[in-house]
Amino acid sequence: MKDNQEGLRADIERLFERRLERGFEADYTDVDSGHGRALARRCWAIEVGGRGLIDSDRWAEVGSVALIETERFEAEPDPDGEANPNGEAENGSVSGETATEKRYVINANQGLSEIGLQRL
Repeated sequence: MKDNQEGLRADIERLFERRLERGFEADYTDVDSGHGRALARRCWAIEVGGRGLIDSDRWAEVGSVALIETERFEAEPDPDGEANPNGEAENGSVSGETATEKRYVINANQGLSEIGLQRL
């Protein structure tokens, strides 16, 4: 979803915030790791059928909306050289940086199959 659709984007963000506060489980999760990096992708989808959106007449053809969250962790090398090859310190902790990105998608179809979610 592009940033030039501010009202729609804000409405969809609020929709997902409310659901996530109530423990809305991801429809699809994928985790990949190796070489001091970890990547987790989660996707939540909500069927809306054009209802409940700002300016619902304009967005009547929107069947579903999705939130795609990507979380990347990059392990930092231990400056004292005490980390093992996985980036873990001797006490088992791992230092590094985590970045999280959220994207919102609108879809004309109601429902997003797991195959469709995997392609996002």
